[in-house]
Amino acid sequence: MRFLCSVCQQEFSSPLRTLDWRRQRLAFQEVGDAIQSTLHIEDADALRNYCSAQCRDCNEPDFIDALKLKFLSPKVEPVMPCGHCGGPVDSSQPHTAFAQVTLQLNESGEVVQCTGDRQLAVLCASCDPHDDAEQAAEAREWGHVGWRGWSSW
Repeated sequence: MRFLCSVCQQEFSSPLRTLDWRRQRLAFQEVGDAIQSTLHIEDADALRNYCSAQCRDCNEPDFIDALKLKFLSPKVEPVMPCGHCGGPVDSSQPHTAFAQVTLQLNESGEVVQCTGDRQLAVLCASCDPHDDAEQAAEAREWGHVGWRGWSSW
């Protein structure tokens, strides 16, 4: 399976690096002296494909600027700051998140292994007009999350 890089327009295959929109929730449990988190993804869409880590990294500031994100949350915690307003997001409840994902694919395009998943930001329900699943699906159909100011990204 071949993909087109959203930055340089180069064709590529595996690994597939994406910027994902997703609805997710986290579960936390104590394992010995540590807290283990388990990610449950309810829905996800790749917003951008990248041929290399360099293309992905050079596009990240544009993404952050387009969404007017002020608070990034790469560290997974029970309560994280909303990327827009900084308010609390209970990560154990369904919420919108943006993440950089790297997938190894086989020749037929099936996922063999997820080799990277870096959360960039989460949104609270007040700052996410697509908190409703139907509205979110409609927004993604036209290639954007449709969030404030993100009309031509």
